[in-house]
Amino acid sequence: MPGEVEPVDNTTFASTYAMDTSADVIEDVIEALTAQGITAEQYYPESGPGQHEITIRYASALQACDQQIAFRETVRAVAQKHDLRASFLPKVFPAKSGKGVICI
Repeated sequence: MPGEVEPVDNTTFASTYAMDTSADVIEDVIEALTAQGITAEQYYPESGPGQHEITIRYASALQACDQQIAFRETVRAVAQKHDLRASFLPKVFPAKSGKGVICI
């Protein structure tokens, strides 16, 4: 069906298979963030399908707001480069787990 969204994986929380499947895109995201001075501190696959979490270093309120915008735009651009779509919706798939993280 046109417009239907398919997750990049259907694995469980912290699955190494999900890490392997998405390694290229996650590495490119972290590299792009680092180039902008945004430090990724932790990464792991979440429990929902295609959901991955990257936490970035704390910052002052204004800097954190700026970094959040740069983070979202960077993730979207890198995902698109890999022919993927990134979403930050808390629940992308109605019958599956949801989180407010990256869904690719």
